[in-house]
Amino acid sequence: MSNQKTYEWPAFDLKVKQYEIWAVEWKNNPRNIRLVLIVQGNHLNDTDPVCVIVCPLSSQFTPRCWLLRMYIYVWGIGEFTILINQVYTINAQSLVKKVGELDTDQLKKLRRNLAIILGFMI
Repeated sequence: MSNQKTYEWPAFDLKVKQYEIWAVEWKNNPRNIRLVLIVQGNHLNDTDPVCVIVCPLSSQFTPRCWLLRMYIYVWGIGEFTILINQVYTINAQSLVKKVGELDTDQLKKLRRNLAIILGFMI
């Protein structure tokens, strides 16, 4: 019997919350695990989503990009950069496990930067 994911709806049974950091199986490759930050609102998260809106995390440091990048420490894993300007959706089935979440100060900064980039009022 195989442990391979089927990526069929509505088999999603994980509960995700906005501003949590999750490990994902990147591009359907179980050997390629990456981290993402959930930016999708909890109203959609509570409805067993087929896809999830995220910002990817990178281990590379990019100076002088305060609006497009945000630096965080994921406890027990290391330092990462949130790529705020690379908002996109992933299949909810690719989520593997929660590895952290943003604190209140980080959350405020992320919301401000997303609002500025997307042209929303804060």
